[in-house]
Amino acid sequence: MPTIRYGVIGTPDGVRRLKAWAKTMAGFIDIPVPGPRSRAVEPQHVPFPGFAEAFHADWPVEPPCVVDNLDPEEIERTLRIANRHEAVRGTVDMFVSRLVAENNRLESAPQFWFVVIPEKVYELGRPKSTVRRDERVAGAVTISQRRARALQSQPTLFGDDEREAEVYQYATHFRRQLKARLLKERIVTQIVRETTLAPGDFRRESGMPIRRVEDPATIAWKLGTGAYYKAGGKPWQLADVRPGVCYVGLVYKRSELTSDKRHACCAAQMFLSDGEGVVFRGALGPWFQTDTKQFHLDKDAAQNLIKMVVGEYTRLHDGPPPSSSSTQSPPLRMTSGAASHPLAAMKRTSSAFRSVTPAMT
Repeated sequence: MPTIRYGVIGTPDGVRRLKAWAKTMAGFIDIPVPGPRSRAVEPQHVPFPGFAEAFHADWPVEPPCVVDNLDPEEIERTLRIANRHEAVRGTVDMFVSRLVAENNRLESAPQFWFVVIPEKVYELGRPKSTVRRDERVAGAVTISQRRARALQSQPTLFGDDEREAEVYQYATHFRRQLKARLLKERIVTQIVRETTLAPGDFRRESGMPIRRVEDPATIAWKLGTGAYYKAGGKPWQLADVRPGVCYVGLVYKRSELTSDKRHACCAAQMFLSDGEGVVFRGALGPWFQTDTKQFHLDKDAAQNLIKMVVGEYTRLHDGPPPSSSSTQSPPLRMTSGAASHPLAAMKRTSSAFRSVTPAMT
């Protein structure tokens, strides 16, 4: 039976809560008692049998790797920096620097890390988060975002301004920035809020929890499935896959460092029948339509992207290209031959493409 090797990083309280939750994952977690208005059958409520029983893998109740000395006061002070780009960048720095250092130091690094965040990170680590004027603190960045954009086309001689402008390279979103900056380090993470792990620890003056969360069994299923997958397992695969069909999902990301509001990057993921996925990065371009608020690739970009997918499908299957393709985003099936007519297939589905952004757990 394989063993899940995970690490945890957070404040002392955050790590303590993760450890307490991790112990419950080894045993049975029942569904909540039905309320007076509950239906006879609640399909979303399924008991969690324990990690080993659910995934046939060993779950250590004690995290093999722990970083538990992040300062909650320093995190909160950084989050209150007036410049939101600097605030989120500085907060992410605290986690990234420690994760990279630990991964490089350990002879056998974890398969993935639980990143336990205080509620303040969730509240102030998102694009539309604001800090009250009387609670803001001054930062070190003096260059404006407008100036940072101008430097892309008019760089300085010595590059001092460019180095300071790097703070604007990432979105003011803790989750997205953390994931993006750890990509090159090949560090896999699962972000989880302290209030998810121990909702009873966070209450209002009235005694009510500060937020409603799902029942413990459902949380165990969701985080357990994520942990199993990030440790290299395959918790799911496509059902009823038709022979010769290529399944592809698309996602777009708009750029904040350009004056052209249409500028975006397109990525594609090809889903295979065994549960594996292959990700492709498409071209940058004016894919966002400001009038319809939708994304559309142009003729050349669509053709190049489909050719990459078909080429990789052919290589992985060591055989002929797919006879048809199914593009999901949202679910929409196209039956034209993608191998011989990739552009026609793309035209039939381009109006359905949209961006999907998962929230922090």
